[in-house]
Amino acid sequence: MTISSQTDQHSAPSPADEASHTVNFTLNGAARQLQVVKGETLLEALRERCGLSSMKDGCSPQGQCGCCV
Repeated sequence: MTISSQTDQHSAPSPADEASHTVNFTLNGAARQLQVVKGETLLEALRERCGLSSMKDGCSPQGQCGCCV
């Protein structure tokens, strides 16, 4: 999976920009684009909004295994 974020590095972020941002990535060979909200993990986005249920949060809520970061 390749991830890139669209941001304008020449302007100061607005409060709306700090709350969410657009993430472009390739998932299983298909280009995808998601509006990601602050605090949402990659695991949450893939499971809840891309419909992929094979990823599991095995160490919740500690985050020790690194799958949710």
